[in-house]
Parts: sequence; structure tokens; C-alpha cells
Amino acid sequence: MSTSGRFYDWSPIRLIGPSGLGAHALLWLGLWSSIASGPWNIVGEKEGLAEWLNAVRASMPLVVLALWFVLRPMQSGRGGVLNAGLVMWAAYGSVMLFSSFQYGQWFTYGYWALAYLSVMAAIDITVGSGPASRAVDMVRLNWIMATGMLILMLFLARDVLLVETKLGLSAYNLDMRAGVRGGIPISKTSGLARMAIVPAVVGFALMLRSTGMMKVFGGAVFFGAAIMIWFFQSRQGIFGMAFALGFVMVVIGGGTRILGIATMILMGALLFAGLLPDEVVDYVARYSTRGEGLGAFESMTGRDMIWRLGWRAVEDSPWIGYGPESDRRILLQNASNGLLYAGMCAGYPGAALYLGGLIWGWVLFVRAYVQRLSWRADERDFLMQLGGVMAFLTLRNIPENTASFYSVDLLLHAPIIACLGVLLRHHSRRGAGAGAWSPALVPGGGAVGGRLTPAAVRESRGAP
Repeated sequence: MSTSGRFYDWSPIRLIGPSGLGAHALLWLGLWSSIASGPWNIVGEKEGLAEWLNAVRASMPLVVLALWFVLRPMQSGRGGVLNAGLVMWAAYGSVMLFSSFQYGQWFTYGYWALAYLSVMAAIDITVGSGPASRAVDMVRLNWIMATGMLILMLFLARDVLLVETKLGLSAYNLDMRAGVRGGIPISKTSGLARMAIVPAVVGFALMLRSTGMMKVFGGAVFFGAAIMIWFFQSRQGIFGMAFALGFVMVVIGGGTRILGIATMILMGALLFAGLLPDEVVDYVARYSTRGEGLGAFESMTGRDMIWRLGWRAVEDSPWIGYGPESDRRILLQNASNGLLYAGMCAGYPGAALYLGGLIWGWVLFVRAYVQRLSWRADERDFLMQLGGVMAFLTLRNIPENTASFYSVDLLLHAPIIACLGVLLRHHSRRGAGAGAWSPALVPGGGAVGGRLTPAAVRESRGAP
């Protein structure tokens, strides 16, 4: 299974071609095309080509789910693909769907539950009938799609991307300045930062672990993404990126871990001792918090009140909640917390299932991390990338709804959990000598005729 850092492995052409996901890539392209659309694009009369195209985009999750119902019975001999974490998320989506039937026009809300389940269906179809490498390609394709969507939105809004403020150049409130461009609503800067974290983390890991031109490429991608996250002035983006990069440095181990810990200790000591220029510290604090200072974190800019009102609403409907989009109907605004949104949509059972899926993802990562020394070097590097992106997405559950509803976050987070399960299953089979090293299952994995080559053995024993 090739998880190396070669340019070829990241090629979109390869990922959607026969050596990658093949026709399965269409499932994910369809789901990504549906972002920034909804049930309002499907119902009602259509006038003009643009409205019909939006209706097709919004229908993509329903098409994927329908394909799952058609294809799954044809693969009756195949075992379950979704690991326990994704099964819990699928159950949470089912509770949301059931809860949506409380309303007369159930499709308006039930659509979002069906869309949520379509992601689990796409994972099941993609991974269930192919080699373990397909799970890696699935994650990479979704990362490239997120990066591509980020680049597209920045290009469409390029004329109003950066504006001068009293704190300097800023891209904050880009969505307000740009509005809808080319039929695509420009995301809030917090959403753009969420997309930028993928190239930031992956580029950072490549810069640390790769060699030659791939190291240079990784560094360029990392610094470009990090600069944009800074200009976005998204607090969750800036501090979430710092957390994710610190996590990557710690889990990579060796000298990188020591360097990361030493850097954090040194910066803390310099700050505590007052050796850093006050004007620099003050500017960084004001710019990263948009002039509100660190005191804004005490109330999470008003989110604490939203959370209290939201949990009171959950207490009034504790078993099935109020269905998807209930925060907009009851709180008249975003719930701003993944667990709260799950509770409002599907009651306490839904909140427990969603939280269980989050925790299970980390159980899988810890198990993989413990076993990493028996993995090839490129597989260990890819594991660090998975962990860094998942660390950011997990932390983002505090201020945002994230993967608790159909969103970019879900399209990034769910495939990571699936991939971790597949990697563990692949290595358990390899350890059991079940022929997992045959070229058919592990393309590019350093095997000849199902046996490890000496080069692959030496690589597998390399430093973490």
C-alpha cells in the first residue's frame, strides 16, 4: 500500500483514475459539488439553467444514498466496512432522520439527515470492495477537494480578498464583502481557515519528513496556508493550527518531538520573563483576536449564552431532539458546538452517539500509533497527517457544529476515521500472514510475489 510522499501519489489524475479510486471518485466529487446547496434548490419551480444545475448539485447526496441501496445487496458476501465510530455516526444520522418526521414538510429538515447518511454510504461503497490503498486515496482526494475549494473561493473573491484595517491587512469578513461569486457563496473566514488547515498540516508534515523537492514543496504549501490562516483572523483557525502543528511535532517523535517541546518551553519562558518585545506580543494578541484581546475567550464571544439556551432546549425533548437545523429554528442562530448541535437534532442519544464516534476515532489513532514501529516509514508519516488534521477537527467541535451536520468538516473527518480502521485491519492481516502483502492488495508496498523485499524490511525498521 503506497502512502509515500511522491508527487505521483498526490496527483488528482491518479486519484480519480484506474490506479486510484476510479469510478468511486464520482461519489466524492458529487458530494463535494453539493456543498453550499440544500433542499431549497430541489423543491419548487425552476427557471433557467443555473437553478437546474443547483438542483442537480443538491440532489447528489440523495443519489449517492440511492446507489448504496442498489449496490449493497449485490455485495452480500462482503463484511461490514464501517468501523464502530462510523456506525455510531450512522446511527446518529438515523435518529436525526426519524426526528425530522415530526414536521409536516419533513423533507426540508430530513434532507440534511439523508445527506449525513450519504457520507457513510460513500465510505461503505468506496472502501468495501477494494484494496486497503483505496482508503488512503479516498482521504487524499477529499483533502485535495477541500484545498481546491479554498483556492477557488479565494480566486473568485480576489478583488476584495485583503483590506486595510487598523491592525493591518486582513481577509476577515471576506464573505460579507464578496457575497456570491459565480453562483458560489463565499464561506466565512472561519470556514476558509478550516479548509486551509488541511494543506497547512499536510505540508508541515511533508516538510519535516520528506526529502528533496517534496520537502521544498511541503514547506511552500505549509507557509502559504499558514499565512492565509493568519490573514483570515479566525481565532479557531489560528489557535487550532497551532494545536494541530504542535500535535504533529509531538507524535512524530525523535528529534522533532524534542524540538517541538523545547520550542514551546522556550517561548513560554521568554513570554513569562518579559523578554519578548511588548509591542510584538500585544500586536500578535490583538491581531489574532481581532482586537478583542484574550479576554474574549472567557465567554467564547457570547457562545456561553448560546450553549446554556441550547441545552435547556434539549432538556425539553431529550430522546429524539428536534431534527436537523433545529438550532436555526429554536435559537435563531448557529449552535456553535458539535455536541450541542447533535443533542438538539437527536436528543441525548444522538449526542452520545456523536461523541462516541469522535472518541472512537481517537481510539483507532492511539492503537495505530502504538503499532507504528512495525509500519513502513511512509505509512507512519501518513498516520501523522491523519492525526494532525483530526486533532484540528476535533478541537473545532468546541466553537462550531463541525461534523455533527452535513458539511465540509464531515467530508474530511469521517474518511479519516474510516482510513484509520482500514489501516489497522490491513496491518493485523499482514501480521497474521494472511497474504496482505500481495501486490493486488498493497500496490507499491515493497513486496514481490507476496513476500517482503529486503529494502522494504529495512524501511519498515526505520526510525519513527
